[in-house]
Amino acid sequence: MKIRNFKLLLVVMLLGCSINSKAFDPHNSVKEGNELYKKGMYSQAASKYQQVADSGFVSADLFYNLGNAYYKANDNKKAILYYEKAKLLSPRDKELNHNLALAQSKAVDKINNIPDLFFLEWIRNFRDQMAVDTWSAYSIIFFILGLSGLLLYFFTIRINLKKAGFWIGAASIFLSVITFLFASSSYNSQIKQRTAIIFVKGVTVKSTPAETGTNLFILHEGTKVKIIDKVDNWEKIKIPDGNQGWVKESDLAKI
Repeated sequence: MKIRNFKLLLVVMLLGCSINSKAFDPHNSVKEGNELYKKGMYSQAASKYQQVADSGFVSADLFYNLGNAYYKANDNKKAILYYEKAKLLSPRDKELNHNLALAQSKAVDKINNIPDLFFLEWIRNFRDQMAVDTWSAYSIIFFILGLSGLLLYFFTIRINLKKAGFWIGAASIFLSVITFLFASSSYNSQIKQRTAIIFVKGVTVKSTPAETGTNLFILHEGTKVKIIDKVDNWEKIKIPDGNQGWVKESDLAKI
Protein backbone atom coordinates (compact mmCIF):
# COMPACT_ATOMS: atom_id res chain seq x y z
CA MET A 1 0.00 0.00 0.00
CA LYS A 2 1.58 3.21 -1.19
CA ILE A 3 0.92 6.58 0.34
CA ARG A 4 0.17 9.62 -1.79
CA ASN A 5 1.77 13.02 -1.89
CA PHE A 6 -0.74 15.82 -2.30
CA LYS A 7 -1.12 19.55 -1.84
CA LEU A 8 -3.25 20.92 0.95
CA LEU A 9 -4.69 23.66 -1.25
CA LEU A 10 -8.39 24.52 -1.45
CA VAL A 11 -9.21 21.53 0.74
CA VAL A 12 -9.70 23.42 3.97
CA MET A 13 -12.99 23.15 5.78
CA LEU A 14 -13.39 26.24 7.93
CA LEU A 15 -14.57 25.19 11.35
CA GLY A 16 -15.35 28.62 12.74
CA CYS A 17 -12.02 28.96 14.47
CA SER A 18 -8.65 29.81 12.97
CA ILE A 19 -5.67 27.47 13.09
CA ASN A 20 -2.55 28.94 14.62
CA SER A 21 0.00 28.35 11.88
CA LYS A 22 2.87 28.72 14.34
CA ALA A 23 1.48 25.95 16.55
CA PHE A 24 0.39 23.63 13.76
CA ASP A 25 1.63 23.31 10.19
CA PRO A 26 -0.52 20.82 8.23
CA HIS A 27 1.96 20.67 5.33
CA ASN A 28 4.73 19.71 7.72
CA SER A 29 2.53 17.14 9.48
CA VAL A 30 1.74 15.43 6.18
CA LYS A 31 5.42 15.42 5.24
CA GLU A 32 6.37 13.94 8.61
CA GLY A 33 3.58 11.38 8.29
CA ASN A 34 4.87 10.31 4.88
CA GLU A 35 8.39 9.87 6.23
CA LEU A 36 7.17 7.86 9.22
CA TYR A 37 5.09 5.64 6.95
CA LYS A 38 8.08 4.93 4.69
CA LYS A 39 10.05 3.91 7.80
CA GLY A 40 7.34 1.45 8.81
CA MET A 41 6.23 3.54 11.80
CA TYR A 42 2.57 3.26 10.90
CA SER A 43 0.93 4.25 14.17
CA GLN A 44 3.05 7.40 14.36
CA ALA A 45 2.29 8.19 10.71
CA ALA A 46 -1.43 7.79 11.37
CA SER A 47 -1.14 10.18 14.30
CA LYS A 48 0.38 12.85 12.06
CA TYR A 49 -2.27 12.44 9.36
CA GLN A 50 -4.97 12.43 12.03
CA GLN A 51 -3.82 15.82 13.29
CA VAL A 52 -4.42 17.23 9.83
CA ALA A 53 -7.83 15.59 9.48
CA ASP A 54 -8.90 16.75 12.95
CA SER A 55 -7.96 20.31 12.02
CA GLY A 56 -10.60 20.36 9.30
CA PHE A 57 -8.69 19.50 6.14
CA VAL A 58 -10.78 17.41 3.75
CA SER A 59 -9.04 15.44 1.01
CA ALA A 60 -9.52 12.01 -0.53
CA ASP A 61 -5.74 11.51 -0.55
CA LEU A 62 -5.44 12.49 3.11
CA PHE A 63 -8.15 10.01 4.10
CA TYR A 64 -6.58 7.38 1.83
CA ASN A 65 -3.23 7.80 3.57
CA LEU A 66 -4.95 7.58 6.94
CA GLY A 67 -6.67 4.37 5.90
CA ASN A 68 -3.38 2.86 4.75
CA ALA A 69 -1.57 3.85 7.94
CA TYR A 70 -4.29 2.43 10.18
CA TYR A 71 -4.47 -0.74 8.09
CA LYS A 72 -0.71 -1.28 8.42
CA ALA A 73 -0.99 -0.52 12.15
CA ASN A 74 -3.62 -3.30 12.43
CA ASP A 75 -6.38 -0.88 13.41
CA ASN A 76 -8.87 -2.23 10.90
CA LYS A 77 -11.96 -0.34 12.05
CA LYS A 78 -10.24 3.03 11.59
CA ALA A 79 -8.82 1.89 8.25
CA ILE A 80 -12.34 1.10 7.02
CA LEU A 81 -13.67 4.40 8.38
CA TYR A 82 -11.14 6.53 6.50
CA TYR A 83 -11.28 4.47 3.31
CA GLU A 84 -15.04 5.03 3.35
CA LYS A 85 -14.52 8.78 3.90
CA ALA A 86 -12.10 8.84 0.96
CA LYS A 87 -14.58 6.92 -1.20
CA LEU A 88 -17.21 9.61 -0.68
CA LEU A 89 -14.85 12.08 -2.32
CA SER A 90 -13.33 9.76 -4.93
CA PRO A 91 -15.72 6.86 -5.67
CA ARG A 92 -13.91 5.69 -8.85
CA ASP A 93 -10.47 5.30 -7.26
CA LYS A 94 -9.58 1.67 -8.06
CA GLU A 95 -6.66 1.47 -5.64
CA LEU A 96 -8.78 2.93 -2.85
CA ASN A 97 -11.63 0.50 -3.53
CA HIS A 98 -9.16 -2.39 -3.59
CA ASN A 99 -7.71 -1.42 -0.22
CA LEU A 100 -11.18 -0.91 1.24
CA ALA A 101 -12.15 -4.42 0.10
CA LEU A 102 -9.01 -5.80 1.79
CA ALA A 103 -9.89 -4.10 5.06
CA GLN A 104 -13.52 -5.22 4.87
CA SER A 105 -12.43 -8.80 4.28
CA LYS A 106 -10.90 -8.76 7.78
CA ALA A 107 -14.16 -7.71 9.42
CA VAL A 108 -15.86 -10.41 11.51
CA ASP A 109 -19.39 -9.84 10.21
CA LYS A 110 -20.15 -11.16 6.74
CA ILE A 111 -23.55 -9.72 5.85
CA ASN A 112 -25.31 -10.41 2.57
CA ASN A 113 -26.93 -7.52 0.77
CA ILE A 114 -30.59 -7.65 -0.18
CA PRO A 115 -30.44 -7.21 -3.97
CA ASP A 116 -32.32 -4.27 -5.45
CA LEU A 117 -34.17 -4.39 -8.75
CA PHE A 118 -31.51 -4.76 -11.42
CA PHE A 119 -32.20 -1.41 -13.10
CA LEU A 120 -32.06 0.46 -9.78
CA GLU A 121 -28.74 -1.20 -9.01
CA TRP A 122 -27.44 -0.27 -12.48
CA ILE A 123 -28.51 3.38 -12.02
CA ARG A 124 -26.92 3.53 -8.58
CA ASN A 125 -23.65 2.03 -9.83
CA PHE A 126 -23.58 4.46 -12.75
CA ARG A 127 -24.26 7.39 -10.41
CA ASP A 128 -21.44 6.32 -8.10
CA GLN A 129 -18.92 6.37 -10.92
CA MET A 130 -18.41 10.08 -10.22
CA ALA A 131 -18.46 12.32 -7.16
CA VAL A 132 -21.12 14.94 -6.43
CA ASP A 133 -18.90 17.82 -7.59
CA THR A 134 -18.23 16.13 -10.93
CA TRP A 135 -21.92 15.54 -11.66
CA SER A 136 -22.63 19.16 -10.66
CA ALA A 137 -19.92 20.44 -13.02
CA TYR A 138 -21.35 18.42 -15.90
CA SER A 139 -24.82 19.78 -15.14
CA ILE A 140 -23.57 23.37 -15.34
CA ILE A 141 -21.64 22.70 -18.57
CA PHE A 142 -24.65 21.10 -20.26
CA PHE A 143 -26.90 23.93 -19.07
CA ILE A 144 -24.58 26.54 -20.63
CA LEU A 145 -24.46 24.52 -23.86
CA GLY A 146 -28.23 24.29 -23.80
CA LEU A 147 -28.65 28.04 -23.44
CA SER A 148 -26.14 28.62 -26.21
CA GLY A 149 -28.04 26.28 -28.51
CA LEU A 150 -31.38 27.93 -27.76
CA LEU A 151 -29.91 31.39 -28.31
CA LEU A 152 -28.62 30.19 -31.66
CA TYR A 153 -32.09 28.88 -32.50
CA PHE A 154 -33.90 32.12 -31.63
CA PHE A 155 -31.45 34.66 -33.04
CA THR A 156 -30.17 33.15 -36.26
CA ILE A 157 -32.02 33.32 -39.56
CA ARG A 158 -30.31 30.39 -41.26
CA ILE A 159 -32.47 27.27 -41.23
CA ASN A 160 -29.59 24.83 -40.78
CA LEU A 161 -28.24 26.77 -37.82
CA LYS A 162 -31.73 27.01 -36.32
CA LYS A 163 -32.14 23.24 -36.50
CA ALA A 164 -28.68 22.63 -35.07
CA GLY A 165 -29.28 25.15 -32.28
CA PHE A 166 -32.64 23.59 -31.40
CA TRP A 167 -31.35 20.02 -31.16
CA ILE A 168 -28.13 20.99 -29.37
CA GLY A 169 -30.11 23.13 -26.93
CA ALA A 170 -32.78 20.52 -26.28
CA ALA A 171 -30.28 17.67 -25.85
CA SER A 172 -28.00 19.72 -23.61
CA ILE A 173 -30.84 20.90 -21.36
CA PHE A 174 -32.03 17.29 -21.06
CA LEU A 175 -28.52 16.13 -20.11
CA SER A 176 -28.23 19.03 -17.67
CA VAL A 177 -31.38 17.86 -15.90
CA ILE A 178 -30.19 14.23 -15.82
CA THR A 179 -26.74 15.10 -14.44
CA PHE A 180 -28.35 17.43 -11.89
CA LEU A 181 -30.55 14.56 -10.71
CA PHE A 182 -27.48 12.33 -10.40
CA ALA A 183 -25.70 15.05 -8.40
CA SER A 184 -28.71 15.50 -6.12
CA SER A 185 -29.15 11.75 -5.65
CA SER A 186 -25.46 11.29 -4.88
CA TYR A 187 -25.56 14.15 -2.37
CA ASN A 188 -28.61 12.70 -0.65
CA SER A 189 -26.97 9.28 -0.54
CA GLN A 190 -23.80 10.63 1.03
CA ILE A 191 -25.15 13.33 3.33
CA LYS A 192 -28.77 12.68 4.21
CA GLN A 193 -28.52 8.90 4.34
CA ARG A 194 -25.94 8.76 7.09
CA THR A 195 -23.65 5.79 7.48
CA ALA A 196 -21.29 4.71 10.24
CA ILE A 197 -18.80 2.06 11.28
CA ILE A 198 -19.17 -0.08 14.38
CA PHE A 199 -16.29 1.12 16.53
CA VAL A 200 -16.30 -1.33 19.45
CA LYS A 201 -15.22 -4.97 19.58
CA GLY A 202 -18.80 -6.16 19.77
CA VAL A 203 -22.18 -4.56 20.35
CA THR A 204 -25.57 -6.12 21.04
CA VAL A 205 -28.24 -4.51 18.92
CA LYS A 206 -31.43 -3.79 20.88
CA SER A 207 -35.09 -3.81 19.84
CA THR A 208 -35.70 -0.45 21.57
CA PRO A 209 -33.47 2.52 22.47
CA ALA A 210 -32.87 1.27 26.02
CA GLU A 211 -30.64 -1.17 27.88
CA THR A 212 -33.77 -3.15 28.75
CA GLY A 213 -34.60 -3.70 25.09
CA THR A 214 -34.62 -7.22 23.69
CA ASN A 215 -31.29 -8.43 22.31
CA LEU A 216 -31.64 -8.86 18.54
CA PHE A 217 -28.18 -9.64 17.16
CA ILE A 218 -24.50 -8.82 17.65
CA LEU A 219 -22.30 -6.72 15.39
CA HIS A 220 -18.52 -6.40 15.50
CA GLU A 221 -16.05 -3.62 14.80
CA GLY A 222 -15.57 -2.58 11.21
CA THR A 223 -19.13 -3.33 10.09
CA LYS A 224 -20.76 -0.58 8.04
CA VAL A 225 -24.31 0.38 9.00
CA LYS A 226 -26.89 2.94 7.90
CA ILE A 227 -28.32 5.31 10.52
CA ILE A 228 -32.06 5.73 10.05
CA ASP A 229 -33.23 7.31 13.34
CA LYS A 230 -32.03 8.76 16.64
CA VAL A 231 -33.48 8.95 20.15
CA ASP A 232 -31.37 10.65 22.82
CA ASN A 233 -27.98 8.90 22.75
CA TRP A 234 -29.27 5.89 20.80
CA GLU A 235 -29.07 5.42 17.03
CA LYS A 236 -31.36 3.17 15.02
CA ILE A 237 -29.29 1.31 12.46
CA LYS A 238 -29.95 -0.86 9.43
CA ILE A 239 -27.54 -3.43 8.03
CA PRO A 240 -27.36 -4.61 4.39
CA ASP A 241 -29.51 -7.71 4.96
CA GLY A 242 -32.40 -5.49 6.11
CA ASN A 243 -32.19 -6.13 9.86
CA GLN A 244 -32.63 -3.10 12.11
CA GLY A 245 -32.12 -2.22 15.75
CA TRP A 246 -30.73 0.26 18.25
CA VAL A 247 -27.17 0.85 19.46
CA LYS A 248 -25.60 3.58 21.56
CA GLU A 249 -24.21 6.53 19.65
CA SER A 250 -20.84 6.02 21.32
CA ASP A 251 -20.52 2.60 19.68
CA LEU A 252 -20.39 4.19 16.22
CA ALA A 253 -18.02 6.36 14.19
CA LYS A 254 -19.92 8.28 11.51
CA ILE A 255 -18.52 8.34 8.00
